[in-house]
Amino acid sequence: MASALVCHPSVGSVWLSNAVVQDGYVVGEVLDTSMVGSSYLPDDYWGEYVVMNFPVSCVRKWEEG
Repeated sequence: MASALVCHPSVGSVWLSNAVVQDGYVVGEVLDTSMVGSSYLPDDYWGEYVVMNFPVSCVRKWEEG
């Protein structure tokens, strides 16, 4: 699968893993670590992947592999 560096004004810069292009958008997974360290979750919680999509015009770098 591919990875993509995306820059978006409201989100900032993120790396999408397992990225694909569909209908003018790049769709991929981002590791969400915003809840790491929460007292409501186990100590070994490392985050979870969430699916995000952005317009193709936001892609700054594309890597195959």
